[in-house]
Amino acid sequence: MQKNQDAVSVYFARKVSRRLTPWFLKTPITANQATALWGLLSLFNTWVIYEVLIGHFWLAPVVFSLFFVVVVIDCVDGEIARFRGTASPIGGKLLDGVWHKATEYGLLVAYAGAAYLLTNNPYLFAVGLVLVSGEAMYTYVYERRLTVIRVYAKSSEYINPTAETDLYRKDELWRDFPSKKKLNAFKCLIQYKSVYFMMLLAFISSQLLLAGVVLLMFYKHYDWIRMLMKTVNRPPQLANE
Repeated sequence: MQKNQDAVSVYFARKVSRRLTPWFLKTPITANQATALWGLLSLFNTWVIYEVLIGHFWLAPVVFSLFFVVVVIDCVDGEIARFRGTASPIGGKLLDGVWHKATEYGLLVAYAGAAYLLTNNPYLFAVGLVLVSGEAMYTYVYERRLTVIRVYAKSSEYINPTAETDLYRKDELWRDFPSKKKLNAFKCLIQYKSVYFMMLLAFISSQLLLAGVVLLMFYKHYDWIRMLMKTVNRPPQLANE
């Protein structure tokens, strides 16, 4: 049971999940347990990424493959829930979001840890802390922004407007996709895009990896400040105005 409409980022994953879900349904595995499975695989992949960054570059294809498996099972958990009638925001939003955030924090630790191992730079501990705090602030501002817009302002405006080429409808055929939609589907196969950039930097030079970690630290803080200022300068319309 697939959603009637989904993000085009899961187009390829849906093609696999609809064949994998029946096997899951033959087991007692619940939708939430399937969520935990892909979440653990995603966290395990952060260790694989760390191994790549410190020099085991032959593992790089494993990173991409594991992320694709994660996306497939991320589709499977929802299909299990809809088939068994157990779908709820707790599993679909809360647990799902927790695993994604755990992965994002794990990746930052992997970047900083690998850079420290390779360069032994004494400032990397501080850089790592500031890097993680940037992600924490982004998460906080993002969630508070949603709360303000939805709960307090009671606004019905779109938080993140979606283009037609970002959507995939059930049974839609690949040959019918416009070129931009095909490109978006391929681009979305690359999960957590900073991973591949960091692996490339590590392959070239450990000093470049260090520079990449520092640049990412600045970007994480720029990102949450930009989102905060955008919201303050263009506040949502209050429901009673």
